Amino acid sequence: MPSTKVLTQLLVAVLAAVVIHLGQDTAWLGYLPGWLAPLLGPVIGALAAYFKAETRPAPSSFNQ
Repeated sequence: MPSTKVLTQLLVAVLAAVVIHLGQDTAWLGYLPGWLAPLLGPVIGALAAYFKAETRPAPSSFNQ
């Protein structure tokens, strides 16, 4: 079973593909409620921070 981070990355990739597809035709944006727009920035920022490379990766279990 894949880890939680791998499953989350898969889910985000699928959602990103859907968003890119919907972004090609912006007519659907008129149906979104006005309160949703201020929430999109922090959500996108949180996703970007999640996928940022780790500065302290876990130590390798490979022994030389």
